[in-house]
Amino acid sequence: MKNHDFNALYTRVFEDPLLALGFARVGRGKSLKHLEDGRDLRILRLRGRFARPGTIRTVIVFRHSVLRPVRSDDPGLETLDVSDFPRKLTFYDFSGDS
Repeated sequence: MKNHDFNALYTRVFEDPLLALGFARVGRGKSLKHLEDGRDLRILRLRGRFARPGTIRTVIVFRHSVLRPVRSDDPGLETLDVSDFPRKLTFYDFSGDS
């Protein structure tokens, strides 16, 4: 599958339904966030050291929005890193393999 085809499929099957449920995009990328009652849930699509050829690493992270980011004293900082979230899950956590 070509990159363009995968991105169109990802948008139609995964991203659009979550946007309809109240999620919002994070920046210009494919990451999504949902903020409600002091809780911050994000579905982050990562690049860099987590990426492998032919795969996309997606991490589900959550935190209380009053917590400050690891590298800043501003809890309202919009650009958060995976390390700013104390709880992390990958889709491998749901595979059923023990």
